Amino acid sequence: EGMKTSKHGVFSLLMVLTLSACGKVEPAQSTPWMSPVPPPPPALPNPAIPADAAPHCSISSLASSASSSADLYLPAVDNSGEPTHALWWKAASRTPCAGIIFVSGVDGGFIEPADEIYTRAATKFASGCVESVFVEYRNPGVLDPSVNDALAGAQFLRSHGVSKMAIVGWSFGGAVIVNSAVQIPEVTTVIGFSPQSRDTEAVANFTNQSLLLFHSHDDENVPFSASLDILEEAPASILKEFHPLDGFDHQLDGAHGIVDPVVMKWLSEKLGTNHHQEEIPIRHDEPIGLPELPSVPICAR
Repeated sequence: EGMKTSKHGVFSLLMVLTLSACGKVEPAQSTPWMSPVPPPPPALPNPAIPADAAPHCSISSLASSASSSADLYLPAVDNSGEPTHALWWKAASRTPCAGIIFVSGVDGGFIEPADEIYTRAATKFASGCVESVFVEYRNPGVLDPSVNDALAGAQFLRSHGVSKMAIVGWSFGGAVIVNSAVQIPEVTTVIGFSPQSRDTEAVANFTNQSLLLFHSHDDENVPFSASLDILEEAPASILKEFHPLDGFDHQLDGAHGIVDPVVMKWLSEKLGTNHHQEEIPIRHDEPIGLPELPSVPICAR
């Protein structure tokens, strides 16, 4: 998943695809079609994490001097008893208003897509009222324990009073976020980067979760069609948006100039925060600047 490519000089006209799960694709109006989304169900009650099982925290510095996170060991939600290692970005506000759960790909660890977009998003939203956790798989590449790692992250955020969450994943993490979202009532939106379609059948059970996907035609690991399969399987009643890309590898290296504005705006809207895309910090020596391109929505009816 960490393969690199030099095809950063080729960019596609950024298109927004808003799909309902029924078949034929044809041109639509100048703004993406959005269907009404039913209100979210009430969050299920969850016991607080016992004091004697509270996560151990130690401050660690990330790549950017402008961002910092704490190391956490989250209590297991399964019978293994093995805690889940995670990074935590604490919200600046006294009471968190929302939370984000990040997961990686099949190799596990803290590998991020799109030039470390997780760190940028977590740092950005932590300046307000949004807490984030980036969980490290205990058994990378194995779905069930990886989903439980994400559920442990949700339980941690829930213990802080968070009642609205986003879950974000890359590659193998596409299966993790889909299967986790249907088990976390607080999740209102799901974001996938180059997601695999294998083991994502649970997307058909989405009710109140919106869905945002990114995938490059030039992905050498997971075929571009995987994202299309997920979108087609998702219910017609939910809000779903797809951004196809050209010239980027599986990890979407170099795509931050395209991806960041969309993701930051999407998270702001779906989590109900006041952050704006023009304030996004880019931590690269040579950021990619792109002219503003019109959206070309395509709807399936």
